[in-house]
Formats: sequence, structure tokens, C-alpha cells
Amino acid sequence: MSIHISVRWAGECKLLRDPTDSYGQRLIITTLGDYGSLVHNPIPSSSLVRVMEEFDLSSGSCRSALSRLVRAGYLDRVTRGRTTAYQLSLHGESLVREGRERIVKFGTPKVWDGRWSLVVFSVAENKRHVRHVVRTRLRELGFAPFFDGTWIAANSDIEEVTRNLNEIEHAEIAIFDGELKNSYISILEKARKNWKLDNVSDRYIEFIDAFTPIFEKLKSNKILPEEAFVTRTRLMDEWRVFPRIDPELPDEIVPVDWPRPRARRLFDQLYEMLRPSAEVGFTQILDRES
Repeated sequence: MSIHISVRWAGECKLLRDPTDSYGQRLIITTLGDYGSLVHNPIPSSSLVRVMEEFDLSSGSCRSALSRLVRAGYLDRVTRGRTTAYQLSLHGESLVREGRERIVKFGTPKVWDGRWSLVVFSVAENKRHVRHVVRTRLRELGFAPFFDGTWIAANSDIEEVTRNLNEIEHAEIAIFDGELKNSYISILEKARKNWKLDNVSDRYIEFIDAFTPIFEKLKSNKILPEEAFVTRTRLMDEWRVFPRIDPELPDEIVPVDWPRPRARRLFDQLYEMLRPSAEVGFTQILDRES
């Protein structure tokens, strides 16, 4: 394999941890990001507990998730007398904004120029846990393992890759951008296997099968506001997984009849169609608690 190379070295900075690995934390961030603007004041913890009960999250789990989000800097805790309330912090608002931007861009048609991004990294033996951090971040950026310590991606945003990898300390990372010059077919087969495209396709089909009936129900006006709120929040929670597991490979690489476009259309339609009723449902749940 020969490539035209431009090299960028990733420096050593503190890694920002993503809070969305926890179900409760994900739901809270999604809820406050989508509906927090409907409420002009911090939301009391008792009200947030009630909202989370709609997702079968217990009071204890909700309060634990709130505390962890505060400690991580994603929420601000406000105390007024005997009432404790929460709102997104500036850092939390940034997280929501970046997440929305990523979701808006994810799955939109792109023209591939045939170039590949290559990342080579090395981690000291006494910092082996950092390897997991690097690999996790690379998968989120659409990379797959190519050879030992070498990961490859097509159609990646080099600036975004560099910015994200710069957040990792205790790792030497080189980023290359270039063209593949040999063994094209065999390397594509290896890449498809390493990206686990069959598993990704199955997840898309599951998403389509789960939410298509909701689309039909919506067209018949058979969804009440509180159900719309829960459904729309779960829709976002399910969809936000795909930018992590789908590397957005070009059409030249993905299998025929790749299900992402169908899933993306369904998500876009449902998310907007559910919005008005879901906003009413959210405020109804809060009013029920007051």
C-alpha cells in the first residue's frame, strides 16, 4: 500500500468523557436538550424524577444520574430554599449543540473523492488503558482496525478527527490523509469485515421495524401528547447510536440496498411530526407534578 501523505501529530490533552453511556444520563441530557427551552427556570428534581418515570427509570436511578451529570459538569444544580433544581450547564449546552450538529450531518449524501484517512498510534505499556480510549474514539469517528495500531476510514473529516484525537493524552498519534494505490478489492473486503457492516445493517432494520408502526399510528392521529414525548425521546436515544457504529462509508463500499437512507428518512419524518405533541406532553407531565 502506498499513499500520498500529509501528517498531523495529535498532542496530549485531557480526554473529555461522553456521559451518554448511561441510559439515565442519556435520557436526562436528551430531555433537557430538546425541551428545556420550554421552561424558563431550572427544573425541580422532583419534576425530573416524574418525567424519567415515564421511561421506567426509578427515583433513585434518576437522582444518581443527576448527581453524576453535575459532577461531570454537564448540569448546574440550583438550590432555592428546600427545592433543588437542575438545568444544562454551558458545557452541557455545548454537548447538546455538538450532538445535534453531528446528527444533522450524519447520513446525508456525500461525494467521495477516493481518499482515505489513516491513523497510527502508540501507547506506552504502563498506559495500556489508554489504548481502549483511542480505539473507542476511533470507532466513533468511523475508523476500523486495519493492521496492529493502524486504523482506516473513508470520507472522514480530517479536522474533526484531529480535534477529537487531540483530546487524548498519553498516546502518540499520527494522522495520514491519502490515496490507496494497491490491493483495492482485498482491502475493501477486509474493511467491510472489520467495520462489522452486517451488524450495523441489522441494527438499522431493527430501528425501521420498531418505528414504522409509530409512523402509521401518527398518520391516524392516535398518539396522545405524553406518549408522543416518550416516543420522540426514545427515537432520539435509538438514533444517536448510529453515528457511533456506522462509519458512513461511501456508496462504492457499502452493500447494495444499504438501509441507512431508509432509516434516516424515517427518523427525520417522525422526529418532526412528533414535535408539537411531544412538547405538549412534556409540559403536561411537569404540570401534573406541580
